[in-house]
Amino acid sequence: NNPDSIERRQMIARLLRIPPALLALDWRFMVYDDSSTDYKNIFADLTQLLEDDTYTLYQHILSMGRGYLFNGGPSYIAGIVDETLNKLIPITRNLPEVERECWLELLCRYYQLSTSFALRRLDKKQTLLYAKRSIEVANELENVQLIASTYYRRVRVHLDLRKAETSEDEKQRRLERAKLDTQAVLRYVDDACPTLKGNIYLIAAEVYSLDASEQSTRKQCEKWQDQAATIVYRNVDEEDDTFLRLNATALHHEKAKTLIQFGRYNEAQSELMTARKTLQADLLTWHVNLYLTEANLYKAQKDLQGSAAAGIEAYKIAKVVQSPKDELEVKKLFTDLKSLDASNPYVCNLGTTIGMY
Repeated sequence: NNPDSIERRQMIARLLRIPPALLALDWRFMVYDDSSTDYKNIFADLTQLLEDDTYTLYQHILSMGRGYLFNGGPSYIAGIVDETLNKLIPITRNLPEVERECWLELLCRYYQLSTSFALRRLDKKQTLLYAKRSIEVANELENVQLIASTYYRRVRVHLDLRKAETSEDEKQRRLERAKLDTQAVLRYVDDACPTLKGNIYLIAAEVYSLDASEQSTRKQCEKWQDQAATIVYRNVDEEDDTFLRLNATALHHEKAKTLIQFGRYNEAQSELMTARKTLQADLLTWHVNLYLTEANLYKAQKDLQGSAAAGIEAYKIAKVVQSPKDELEVKKLFTDLKSLDASNPYVCNLGTTIGMY
């Protein structure tokens, strides 16, 4: 087609009010109606508009992936995110320097989201690679929010991979790495946004509660949680680019986890009950986490019936959200309960439910 044919189709579309697409016109052609228009400039502008559209599309895919992270869904969504990440990498390499920053920020967020997806399916190598690259991109940008959020996410990686380890030595190594990254992220906590700041305090308490033999360490964990509580009750829970949430449920759930570590089971039970009161129905992965914590609390109290029942509920939701990581945690729970009483009917029921009995 030559420019005249485009112009004629533009006129027909306007006169007859026909959707441009039916005349093989992109709507962007309709904004140019001056016959003196330089069509080279039109296509230069269109290139920019298409680039803008691509960026917006990638943002939408990121948002879709974030929903999958919290609520589960078809596993192909994680695949779409990973495919888009692989397309983003050469784009960021080839862009002019003046245009790279916003695309690199997007790339960093894709790395973080893909880190979480790889962790959920327990792909250790991919998880650690994505986490490392997200930190590298954040440091290249010298973006404090991204640096803090990438280190935060790698702390979570170490904690969750620690749960999957079978060797006590490997568990300890994971904990030491988590501590190193916790110290790194705490350097940025004062400059972090409220949601990220609160989550940093909570994860710091979680990390150090796992090895809190000294009273001073326990006091520090409680101090971090108090700082997080101040943020929770002063700010509205809103989603942001960190893929994190900070609300009363998160606060009281994290308190329950540390109280279990400290052997304060009645207080932990109270915190779990408070966490459930504000738990949103659509945050399915959070439901799994609360059931797992409840199961661990009952296990610590030698309540095999309660622990097995909570484990079954966690497993059901883990299957719905397609989280092998959480399924494995339930299987490890069953192994622990079985070692306490292999003939317990509730433990046997859990084993039957998860296909291990």
